[in-house]
Amino acid sequence: MNFFFVRDAIALTVSVKKLSTIVQKYDWVLNRVKGSHHIFDKEGLEL
Repeated sequence: MNFFFVRDAIALTVSVKKLSTIVQKYDWVLNRVKGSHHIFDKEGLEL
Protein backbone atom coordinates (compact mmCIF):
# COMPACT_ATOMS: atom_id res chain seq x y z
CA MET A 1 0.00 0.00 0.00
CA ASN A 2 1.32 3.43 -0.91
CA PHE A 3 0.31 6.87 0.23
CA PHE A 4 0.57 10.03 -1.81
CA PHE A 5 1.71 13.31 -0.28
CA VAL A 6 1.37 16.43 -2.39
CA ARG A 7 3.70 19.35 -1.82
CA ASP A 8 4.23 22.07 -4.38
CA ALA A 9 2.31 19.97 -6.96
CA ILE A 10 4.79 17.08 -6.73
CA ALA A 11 3.36 13.71 -5.65
CA LEU A 12 5.66 11.48 -3.62
CA THR A 13 5.02 7.80 -3.00
CA VAL A 14 5.94 6.52 0.46
CA SER A 15 5.45 2.92 1.56
CA VAL A 16 3.96 2.16 4.97
CA LYS A 17 7.25 0.57 6.02
CA LYS A 18 9.24 3.68 5.07
CA LEU A 19 6.70 6.02 6.69
CA SER A 20 6.86 3.93 9.87
CA THR A 21 10.66 4.23 9.92
CA ILE A 22 10.45 8.01 9.47
CA VAL A 23 7.89 8.67 12.21
CA GLN A 24 9.69 6.39 14.69
CA LYS A 25 12.82 8.53 14.27
CA TYR A 26 10.73 11.40 15.67
CA ASP A 27 9.76 9.42 18.81
CA TRP A 28 6.40 8.14 17.56
CA VAL A 29 5.63 4.57 18.66
CA LEU A 30 3.43 2.09 16.81
CA ASN A 31 0.57 1.44 19.24
CA ARG A 32 -1.56 -0.98 17.22
CA VAL A 33 -2.54 -2.10 13.75
CA LYS A 34 -6.16 -2.72 12.82
CA GLY A 35 -6.48 -3.89 9.25
CA SER A 36 -4.57 -1.38 7.14
CA HIS A 37 -4.70 1.34 9.83
CA HIS A 38 -1.43 1.86 11.69
CA ILE A 39 -1.98 3.83 14.91
CA PHE A 40 1.02 5.73 16.27
CA ASP A 41 1.32 7.48 19.65
CA LYS A 42 3.77 10.02 20.98
CA GLU A 43 4.46 10.36 24.70
CA GLY A 44 3.16 13.61 26.14
CA LEU A 45 0.84 14.30 23.21
CA GLU A 46 -2.91 14.04 23.72
CA LEU A 47 -5.46 14.60 20.97
